[in-house]
Amino acid sequence: MGQWLEQLKNVISPALQNAETHLVSGVFSKHVPNEVLAGVLRDFAQTLPQADIILGLSSDDTPLLFELSQSLRIPFVYATKLDLVETDDTETSGFIQDERLLQVRVSGDTLAIAKGAIAPQSRVLVFRDVLTDAVATLGLLRLAELSQAQVIGVACLLEKGYLGGRSRIIVRGLPIWTVLSLAKRQGLVIFDDRAG
Repeated sequence: MGQWLEQLKNVISPALQNAETHLVSGVFSKHVPNEVLAGVLRDFAQTLPQADIILGLSSDDTPLLFELSQSLRIPFVYATKLDLVETDDTETSGFIQDERLLQVRVSGDTLAIAKGAIAPQSRVLVFRDVLTDAVATLGLLRLAELSQAQVIGVACLLEKGYLGGRSRIIVRGLPIWTVLSLAKRQGLVIFDDRAG
């Protein structure tokens, strides 16, 4: 990824000391100039396997999903977090009663996509801007499974390796492709050269 990767590192280096607030999903890309993100995503796309569709999370990943789908020349679908009111009925609490939606509960949130948004047997690449503990990513994987699609792996721009998300995905037998990985050493967040 050469020059774009180096530029990305240079841009986010100052944010490493505030990684827990500045380098989080939905905020990360706001710290990086658009041309750097576009260059990184173009280079990253060349390292990814062939997929039929990309699945991400609307509030966090949408601008990057668009860029990546352009580079890969495949469509993307994003899951939406639904704002729901909990009920006393444990069978329906947290879900909209709509047969047109596939829904999963993830750590107090409900993620949803339209039924049919992902065709059965499609090869799906799940994408996240930042991979942390993988809770939301596991929800996306579950939505792809409910669609009867074949998940081929997870791609992310920035992985906080010290939060354990990678192991939660690998245990499912899925590969992960990462542009940059962060580690913690003696309480400091640093770049981890094991990204890939």
